Amino acid sequence: MAVQGRFSRNPNTPSRRRAAALAEADEMLHASLVRARIDAGLTQQQVAQLMGVSQPTIAGFERYDNDSKLSTIRRYAHAVGVAIEHRVTRDGAVIGCGWEPAAVSGVTFTVQSSAPLVQHAVAPAASIMASLALAA
Repeated sequence: MAVQGRFSRNPNTPSRRRAAALAEADEMLHASLVRARIDAGLTQQQVAQLMGVSQPTIAGFERYDNDSKLSTIRRYAHAVGVAIEHRVTRDGAVIGCGWEPAAVSGVTFTVQSSAPLVQHAVAPAASIMASLALAA
């Protein structure tokens, strides 16, 4: 496939539709995280303290035009008490990475793989307030 055809300005190409869907999913994730903070009754100042940053940093994160790094998004999600689920799809089919996801149960989680069983301590399941999904 030629690069010109792949990145056409025509809004009806598969590439343009996929780009629009990805942008919309990012906006929905961002709005859901801010809603999770509000629903948890947390102020921007409280989230800032949990993350070890300033309140203006959180206000900047919550701006509609923010384009944060994934690590910042995860830290914010953790601070407001939610988990984010990631999926990679192509034409509706999930693209796997070859591992099984970690299963959270109580204060430990188990990673399923061909390697020996490993358990790690985490926050109690009751502290996980919601689960947000981002489907690409």
